[in-house]
Amino acid sequence: MKPISSKQLLHFYARMPEPLQQEALEKTFERFYTLKSRNTEGLNRSMLYHQALLFVLENYYDTLTIGSVKKNSRELDSLNEKNKLQLKMFDKSKKRSPQKRSKLLDQYAPLIYQLKEENGQSYSQICHYLAKSKKLKVDRTYICKIYPKIKQKVEDLKAISLQENSIF
Repeated sequence: MKPISSKQLLHFYARMPEPLQQEALEKTFERFYTLKSRNTEGLNRSMLYHQALLFVLENYYDTLTIGSVKKNSRELDSLNEKNKLQLKMFDKSKKRSPQKRSKLLDQYAPLIYQLKEENGQSYSQICHYLAKSKKLKVDRTYICKIYPKIKQKVEDLKAISLQENSIF
């Protein structure tokens, strides 16, 4: 297996989800105290801590890349460990909120509805207009996909405004 640099390991740490980072730090502290008890002279505290962190990160990295090594691919325990670590890495809390979708449904829904229904523009023309005038780049297939929701929302807003106007 190709050795990995400390810079790559620190980048790997930065991409880890927060709970896994905390777990890695706990293991780093444990490793730091074992290194400190063995080697009291020569290395300063920051160097020992850095080496402990790199050691723990390398263990995590090796666990994640274990399936690529032929001799280890048969060991069920190591594959099970790899699976658990991959699940932790695939943290669902880091999922981004769909900003474009909310912008299209909230802010630009009446505009898109007007361009499509009243002006008769195609989805490509609507995308070009949004990119040019509103600085919002959206694929035409995405607008096509969410257009029924946009249409429903605008028609509901129209119905509500008609009801409010008829009451007064």
